[in-house]
Amino acid sequence: MILRIGTAAWALPRTVRDRFPPGANNLERYARCFGATEVNSSFYRPHRPATWQRWAASVPADFRFAVKLPKAISHEARLADCDAALAAFAEQIAGLGDKRGPVLVQLPPKFAHDAPLAERFFAAFHAIVGGSIVLEPRHPSWFGPDADALLVANRVARVAADPALVPAAALPGGWRGLAYFRLHGSPKPYWSSYDADALMAWAEQARAEQVETWVIFDNTGSGAATPDALAFQALLQPAGRASERGFPSRCCAPSIAEKWESPMRALLLPLLAMACAAAPSARAQSQGTLLIGNKGEDTLSLVDLSTGTELARLPTGDMPHEIAVSPDGKQAAVVAYGGTTIDVFDIAKRAKLRTIDLSPNQRPHGLVWLSDGRLVATTEGSQSIAVVAPDGKITSIATGATGSHMVAVAPDQRFAYVANIGSGTVSVLDLTEGRKLRDIAVGGKPEGLSLARAGAELWVGDLSAPRLQVYATASGEKLGEIAIDPVAIRVATSPDGKTIATSNVAAGTISLIDVATRKLTRTLAVSGSKEAGQVTILFSPDGKRLYAAETGRDQIAEIDVASGRVLRRLPAGKNGDGLALAPALSR
Repeated sequence: MILRIGTAAWALPRTVRDRFPPGANNLERYARCFGATEVNSSFYRPHRPATWQRWAASVPADFRFAVKLPKAISHEARLADCDAALAAFAEQIAGLGDKRGPVLVQLPPKFAHDAPLAERFFAAFHAIVGGSIVLEPRHPSWFGPDADALLVANRVARVAADPALVPAAALPGGWRGLAYFRLHGSPKPYWSSYDADALMAWAEQARAEQVETWVIFDNTGSGAATPDALAFQALLQPAGRASERGFPSRCCAPSIAEKWESPMRALLLPLLAMACAAAPSARAQSQGTLLIGNKGEDTLSLVDLSTGTELARLPTGDMPHEIAVSPDGKQAAVVAYGGTTIDVFDIAKRAKLRTIDLSPNQRPHGLVWLSDGRLVATTEGSQSIAVVAPDGKITSIATGATGSHMVAVAPDQRFAYVANIGSGTVSVLDLTEGRKLRDIAVGGKPEGLSLARAGAELWVGDLSAPRLQVYATASGEKLGEIAIDPVAIRVATSPDGKTIATSNVAAGTISLIDVATRKLTRTLAVSGSKEAGQVTILFSPDGKRLYAAETGRDQIAEIDVASGRVLRRLPAGKNGDGLALAPALSR
């Protein structure tokens, strides 16, 4: 992976100018600290070929220039009938030679997705200009699956921008052979600087990419871009070492001091210095083994979170979905949604121990492994749940409802709550007496559900409406309703019980709701589209991470809860869906 960090243009603000080594001009000094820049002046006016040649001669061999497409093509001609203009542009930038990077095409805010026009333009670009192209659309119509597919087909990478117009705009999209981040400053574009937490989060997201990645700071209005880029680079570079540019890291670390001038400076500097020295920082905190049920190929993946590598992939029953880990963390149970069984695996040995046949119960899906050793599984095909005792004895409790899909069990392990998608109800079952007590009529198509406040509250999603409902478990009374992105296919409670998270499959986002106030606090951009098939979500035991299964992309997103950033994407098998966490394994 190649990571290129830089700014729009190569200004050296007075506050950080002395951090750059001497040179004949600003560009030469800049290029001794950074490996890339984005030429924005080409958007406004053409430059002579000699100018591009002079710039190329001022930088090291591995330095690269991204070049912004002229507005005469993107804004005035609006990408139509521009072959002659593309040819003139190509002739101008030819002076960069092999130091030319991608061409940035920024579209006007009112430029909606137009597939035929876009395809003609991209074809002309590849034929006339050549090289990589990155697109920064600024109209919501560009962030749906059809537009994304068009970009993939035409080898066009979509910019990840901050601030993001829509949640998907915060993530790289389109062709994934290149990732390009444009950080304009937030909340005030082109002006606001980034604080330490934001820079750390962006650093984690950039590091997670597996392709050539550009990170360009464009918050130049206040002069914040260069200090931000220096601080960002310091986070990705171990202290005391030479950087990729071949000079001591003095260009990076001291700039952090210049960046945050405040009464807190004395406290921030030691913390930031530690962050630089400890790279790769936050990801190293991810520990344990992530288990993934790959329903499209009938396997179970075991992924080492400390390295992000897959340790093993084991065969399962038909269509594995939900996974539950034993109370001691040594075993994992995996349902076979396409059959009647549960497979039990020894996690450390990476081997199947046994298969439990739940017949006559059919199509097991939701699964919980209780602390007393019992397994509780919804068996949707027989409108029931199956309870497997430690000695292997199986008992069934009928729900009498359609689509009994997911289950949550109260902390006292007596009551189970089963979401019935087709009946619009949640069944309340007594696990001790082995009978159904009642149904809570929640309406819509309930699937995801979770318990909060020590089991006193039931939080239920709805596949038919962008909402999350709250019910009192004792009385069945509705306590509240929260509007969220469409639609909550999964609901999870944080380990401290203070936050509810929903996986919103149609939007590719995660909603975070405060349990105490029942108010939406944040919406996290994760997958960004329905096409990603974002389904299962899972909190880490410390609540600092969320894992989201992007079933349509065969990968799992790891999200930093504090910042809301996607840190990396982990490998999964085909249609990886069910998730569980177990203690770390040795390789």
